[in-house]
Amino acid sequence: MTRLFTLAALLLVALSSVSSQVAFNTTLRGQLQYSQSLNDIWGYVDQVNNIEYALVGTRTGLSIVSLEDHDNPVEVQFIEGDASTWRDMKTYGNYAYTTTDTGDDGLLIVDMSGTPGEFEFQYLNLPIAGSNEILLTAHNLYIDVPTDILYISGGNYNGGGMVLYDLKADPFNPEFIATAPNIYAHDVYVQDDVMYSSEIGLGRLAIYDVTDPSDIIELGTRITPFSFCHNAWTTADAQYIFTTDERADAPTAAYDISDPNNPILIDEFRPNRSVGEGVIPHNTHVLDGYLITSHYTDGLEIVDASVPSNLIEVGFYDTWSGGSGGFNGCWGAYPFLPSGLVLATDISNGLFVIEVDYQRAARLAGNVTDASNGNNINNVTVSVLSAEGPIAFTDASGDYQAGQVDAGTFDVVFSASGYLSQTVSVDLIQGEVADLDVVLSPLEVVAISGNVTNAFDNSPIEGATVLFEGFNGTFEATTDANGNVSLNSIFTGDYTVYAAQWGFQNEALEFTVAAGEEFSIQLEPGYRDGFVIDQGWTNQFLAETGEWTRARPVGTTNGGEQVAPGNDSENGGDLGQRAYVTGNAGGGVGDDDIDDGIVRLLSPPIDLAIYGPNASDFIFNFDYWFYNGGGGSAPDDILTISLAGGGNIVDITEYATGNPNTTSSAWVADSFRLSDFGFSADDLLQFIVTAEDTGEGHLSEAGLDNFSITAEFISSNEDFTAADLSVAVFPNPSSDLFNVSYSLPSLTDAATLKVIDLQGRQLQLFELANDVTNGTISLGGTLPAGSYSLLLEVNGEAVSTTTIIKQ
Repeated sequence: MTRLFTLAALLLVALSSVSSQVAFNTTLRGQLQYSQSLNDIWGYVDQVNNIEYALVGTRTGLSIVSLEDHDNPVEVQFIEGDASTWRDMKTYGNYAYTTTDTGDDGLLIVDMSGTPGEFEFQYLNLPIAGSNEILLTAHNLYIDVPTDILYISGGNYNGGGMVLYDLKADPFNPEFIATAPNIYAHDVYVQDDVMYSSEIGLGRLAIYDVTDPSDIIELGTRITPFSFCHNAWTTADAQYIFTTDERADAPTAAYDISDPNNPILIDEFRPNRSVGEGVIPHNTHVLDGYLITSHYTDGLEIVDASVPSNLIEVGFYDTWSGGSGGFNGCWGAYPFLPSGLVLATDISNGLFVIEVDYQRAARLAGNVTDASNGNNINNVTVSVLSAEGPIAFTDASGDYQAGQVDAGTFDVVFSASGYLSQTVSVDLIQGEVADLDVVLSPLEVVAISGNVTNAFDNSPIEGATVLFEGFNGTFEATTDANGNVSLNSIFTGDYTVYAAQWGFQNEALEFTVAAGEEFSIQLEPGYRDGFVIDQGWTNQFLAETGEWTRARPVGTTNGGEQVAPGNDSENGGDLGQRAYVTGNAGGGVGDDDIDDGIVRLLSPPIDLAIYGPNASDFIFNFDYWFYNGGGGSAPDDILTISLAGGGNIVDITEYATGNPNTTSSAWVADSFRLSDFGFSADDLLQFIVTAEDTGEGHLSEAGLDNFSITAEFISSNEDFTAADLSVAVFPNPSSDLFNVSYSLPSLTDAATLKVIDLQGRQLQLFELANDVTNGTISLGGTLPAGSYSLLLEVNGEAVSTTTIIKQ
């Protein structure tokens, strides 16, 4: 596969040292493992004995853990409850409160003032006064200590909207105060008589004035980035708020709420080490200008939010050792203990007690303009060349912000399509913002020309598409009747040039564009399509989602498994970075997979006559992707390869989970021989790929790449017949050696095998023994990836040509 390496891609090498770390500016102090799964976490302090406690939610109840020795946490009491995936805990004075989202426990209240191991507790089914509704389940709760009010959210009553109770008179027996709007609230936070509701079903953050609980007033709302607002927490001055969307690849988002009627999005944070890997943020809390976030498979995240419009990661601790994505890893984090330690719960790996070295980020900000006209430049890549390697982009106003933990002097590279890159040295200081404005000079725009011809006879190819791809942009043109093509306005620089037309094998070359330069590309007759250029494949979309799309794949993951591919095939012979994939929206793993129906991809007509009259058989080669998993039952979706021609449609092969011929979550090379399925070379054919979602509740993704047809030839010499001569190559394509089995005529005096590249150069020569008419040899082990011709000459005459593909 041909790849274009940009500066940003090269910087990933620097980031790899960070991505392999378990901890960054954090230290594990203690850990307590459990024999069951965990959920949320909160903390409590015994003010009399100065002992900190962890309140750990487990599947079957509440675990109370003494942190008298922070390095050796000890469970001192366990209170059983209804089995549930979800629990949430908060404290008020000497009392701990717990809700659960299944069963009928209602509210658990624990009096923590007693003797550890003997804490008094009770379950209450709190009522709503004046109704028959009582609390059975709730997703969350919050206690606003200054007003002594308990807020129940996501309960089985009041439509899941908040219900308020007074704790001041008797914390062990809360009294009903009022109900908030009956809009389901997944989470709630309250400060200074303002309630911040995570209304996940509506995809929004909602802000309410609760000064008078009997007259709650909506102030403003804001749809969050992935329309799935899961939790929210404000700064101490309530001028900013931060939200999480519990969706794959979603950010922790920052908003200016100085006007609560109009929250304004000002930044989004995602951990650099897992961008695009489907990692999900869960809950965030704010402490002294830092965000402490449970980030599922990324573990505990520490972000400097002292400049809310420029969120910078300054620490992490990865509690999860498995793959990225899915609902695994760190569920909750609690940062408010007097000791400064952070408590984190991992669903599978227990309770973690973590010491955080809180550091302020060293920030960089500025503006980038065009030297020729002073205009602001959008989408400039700003790359700090450091171990952390932060990358930022300018906005429509040409402004950018970046930052990292390490202070010092660093080179910063500014690069943008159509401009000369510029490298500037800057001093970065922790807790400060370095101002750096840059002016970029435009690249020269030139005109170039070239031609595309038939490699067989040098005749011009009309209607071929020529595509230039490089950092400075993408440019496309079509050849005229003479095979000529012109691009009259293209930036100078380095490009990969692709040329393709259906009925020819697509090709590529590296080319440096300069004024007056010309290029020439020859295409061999035949079929090879890496999908870098649209050659006319069509699709039938008979499902709700998952339409076949030719694109650079956007990957999705589920529980560490790759569901949709994150790149095209890297098998040999494939050009470019595109493939056909089912749905390509990214986002949540189930957002754009194949759902409820059939999606079918069809090739343009295939006329094998272009290989000439001496072609004896044809091998169809392709790389497929298929994933089918998830759900509560056995996966039952199918990917089928079919061939149509001569009035018939034949299913060639079927891929399904559990089939021995099916490999999941990977690009896999496969092939079949035309003669094995009863088709004639005279038939006009069509290659068909069908993916179908036949059941419910499963994830299903498919892909196709690196399609080609190789021909096997017989001699045109009248002295030889097809029975006299045969050549077979296996495997083909191959990532190592090709085994060539041959049968020669008895009249053979001399025979050779030659390996020829696409430029007609002889790379390898093998002389076959003249007294041996049958045999097998191995060749091609040292060939680089690409397409070659294997030429058999008998008695000085070329009698057979076979295309071989090295992966």
